[in-house]
Amino acid sequence: MRETNEQTRASCWQPTHGVPSLVDLRDIVLSSDISSFEVNHSGMVDALLMYLTRQDEQFAEVDRNQRLRNFIHVFASCPVSCQFLIEL
Repeated sequence: MRETNEQTRASCWQPTHGVPSLVDLRDIVLSSDISSFEVNHSGMVDALLMYLTRQDEQFAEVDRNQRLRNFIHVFASCPVSCQFLIEL
């Protein structure tokens, strides 16, 4: 689980904006028998929250709106190309 968190952080700098790591994370969560305790203590929630919300220089190369679109694409099967900007 921690390896996937590190992959998610590392792949933010790749042109794919973390999609392969998000797919891996989705597959792990769907296919394995992970308890809420394990999810909570793995650091996955904190890493995902940081990946989806941070706007500082650490994620400067990756647009936050694109990261949100990619997350919704992977976890909710929505199309990646979107004409609407996500404003929070």
